[in-house]
Amino acid sequence: MTTDGAPSMTGTINGFLAMCMRDDDFSHFLSYHCIIHQQCKILNMRHVMGICMKIVNSIRGRSLQRRTLRSQLEENESDYGELLYHAVVRWLIWSIFLQRFRDLLYPR
Repeated sequence: MTTDGAPSMTGTINGFLAMCMRDDDFSHFLSYHCIIHQQCKILNMRHVMGICMKIVNSIRGRSLQRRTLRSQLEENESDYGELLYHAVVRWLIWSIFLQRFRDLLYPR
């Protein structure tokens, strides 16, 4: 099981993991703390994110490029009509940012 470290999950008496360990019907298991954060630390997407953010910020910083992109998105009937400006993107939002960036490059 994976937890976020909240006391309601990891408490030694009334926490969810403690209750599962005391229950005989519950099979043996391993518990992990915040597996998504651990995967993010291993993956280290800073290089990819840096390139994507430079492209987005470059387009957003030049009005002609921004208008051209906006008209192309309208012609292609894209789900998105604008690029979002990202100066700093938290690690949990990176996947959403990259997915939207990919969708703009390769519309469905």
